[in-house]
Amino acid sequence: MRSIKNVKIAAECPICKEKNFARNIRIVKETDGGQLSHIICEKCRAAFVVLVAQSALGVSAYSLLTDLGREEVGRVLDAERVTADDVVDLHEKLKGTVCSEKKYDKSESSKKRSRRRRK
Repeated sequence: MRSIKNVKIAAECPICKEKNFARNIRIVKETDGGQLSHIICEKCRAAFVVLVAQSALGVSAYSLLTDLGREEVGRVLDAERVTADDVVDLHEKLKGTVCSEKKYDKSESSKKRSRRRRK
């Protein structure tokens, strides 16, 4: 895939509406099928992770507002995946703690919403 440097990003920052906000781009990872970049808006300092993917149908771009810094994006990509066993282990560790004792009662929540609507 050609580098994103050859692609002109004609957009505005979704947060502050600044035109040409994507001047501060860092490529985090590049493969044959796509490119992951981190962009910071120079005006409002909002950060975005952007995936540009190439397929037989053309090029697609997806962006996500993030609180991750540039260095953190790379670390997250390299981190071990969370498995189902990891989730079960955490559940077992939390069982019997204050967190697990607070039960969420959907019927109570529904009653509160109904009372608010009537007022």
